[in-house]
Amino acid sequence: MGANCGLSRRVGLASEIFEEYSDLIKGAIYSNINDYSKVDDVYQDLFLSLVHRPVPEHVDNVRAYLYRAVRHDIIDLAKKRCIYNKHLCKYSELMRPLSKGRTPLDHVSETEEFENFFAELEKYLSPHEAEAIEQIFRHGRAVSESAEYLGISRRSVSRYKCVALRKLRSVYRDAIGCRGFESV
Repeated sequence: MGANCGLSRRVGLASEIFEEYSDLIKGAIYSNINDYSKVDDVYQDLFLSLVHRPVPEHVDNVRAYLYRAVRHDIIDLAKKRCIYNKHLCKYSELMRPLSKGRTPLDHVSETEEFENFFAELEKYLSPHEAEAIEQIFRHGRAVSESAEYLGISRRSVSRYKCVALRKLRSVYRDAIGCRGFESV
């Protein structure tokens, strides 16, 4: 019950600030934002921010505090949007080949390509890396099972897998001409 009482008090304080400084808040938002369709989002985010973290009592200049809070919320919104767009681009690049209709012939072709892929691994990977990838992805063994089968430590198998996947991602990006996705 005490948490609800504290929350009610913080909501009341945020409401009082919004009543008193509404024009200032809206003006600060409009002067700092490029996409006016996001004005309501920033306005509501600021309210929630003030409920979560009320204006400290030691703040003398509430107007300056609110202006700064608006700017920080807009910056956070821009960062979130940028990150979302990057993830969306990565996803669309990775899913592009999968968007075609699949037939049984496609499955057979993919199976042959899969077998050819494992035959070609040693062109791109060291023998240890290729063996680790083959054990994990071709034979479906866990890292611990692969380590036991190969007679090496789990850490070594995990490291070989990590390095091999990084190399294969690089080869894949080069093959499809995809640039700008270095963190994939």
